[in-house]
Amino acid sequence: MKKILLLILVLIFLYACPDNFSGDDGCKQYRYYFTLPVSFVPTDSIIHIGDTVTITSKFSNKLWNDKHTELFTFDSIDFKVHCQFIKVDTIIHLFDRFDFLNDFEVFSDSIYNLRKGKTIVVFDYHYDGNEYFLQFKFMPKHKGIYIFEFFSQRNAPSFDWDDAYILDEDGDCETNRWRPQLITNNGQSYSELLKYSPNEYYKERSGFYFSPERDGAHCFKVE
Repeated sequence: MKKILLLILVLIFLYACPDNFSGDDGCKQYRYYFTLPVSFVPTDSIIHIGDTVTITSKFSNKLWNDKHTELFTFDSIDFKVHCQFIKVDTIIHLFDRFDFLNDFEVFSDSIYNLRKGKTIVVFDYHYDGNEYFLQFKFMPKHKGIYIFEFFSQRNAPSFDWDDAYILDEDGDCETNRWRPQLITNNGQSYSELLKYSPNEYYKERSGFYFSPERDGAHCFKVE
């Protein structure tokens, strides 16, 4: 119960901070959001053991913030991205749900600097020719219904804001108060699969969990 209350307080803190901002640094907003496209292929809701799923993300070093008011330049930015898997067709505790990395084989070219932890896999974007590019693949080894999550550590409450400044096109605003949002297949997902989960948490929140604003979420079934 204490963990749930703590999570609620953290979410309230994050969303209570104002986005509109009028400061001496010329920035129009307190925090800027940028959408990074992610392709999940195949897009089928059902894949099979041994199938290969390819995750690709590519974008220019010049990005509009999500309110389309300013164009910013990202010069050799470390986006600190990682992925994880949640198995939703078995009884799991809300705060112990990420330990399913071993259900998949994850691999990529060496230029993306793949690092594996206990529950996550971390990657670096390759920056070349004013473009960022990342591609990795995973292969399921077990049957089940899974949620794939792909997102940036910059969105974690504990992230240190002291680095990674970006500059707007007019040169009026230089800020490190920004968040990347990785949208998998433009928010495409399969929340209908969550009806088969024995966890009420996923059944009740399927609409929220797979809203277009949710970072990198994609639900699929392995047969």
